[in-house]
Amino acid sequence: MAKVLVVDDDAMVRKMAAFILNKGNVDNAGVGSGEEAIELLKKENFDLVVLDIEMPQMGGIETLEIIRQDETVKDIKVIFMTGTIDEKTKSAAARLEAVGVIEKPLKPVEFMEIINEKL
Repeated sequence: MAKVLVVDDDAMVRKMAAFILNKGNVDNAGVGSGEEAIELLKKENFDLVVLDIEMPQMGGIETLEIIRQDETVKDIKVIFMTGTIDEKTKSAAARLEAVGVIEKPLKPVEFMEIINEKL
């Protein structure tokens, strides 16, 4: 079974994503920061990371930059998640080889379609 890590500082977004993923029979975990995501990725195997761009301390772009430099996890598929998809987001996604960008608030059908497509 595929496993997805959801990274967002908003607990409600994590709960909503977990609810949608559970309904879609996708194993998942959630953390509230980039630092936690990096630590967990080193301990557990995930097939995909859904990574919020706007977070305190370490945002999604910085988090993915660190992931891409780590030999043990650098090839993991990452989808950015953001409230606004702008040129900066698209540029960062391309530069850091993110496999997609999801706009918040999450729409269950669209979210699962993107997840299933990328898995």
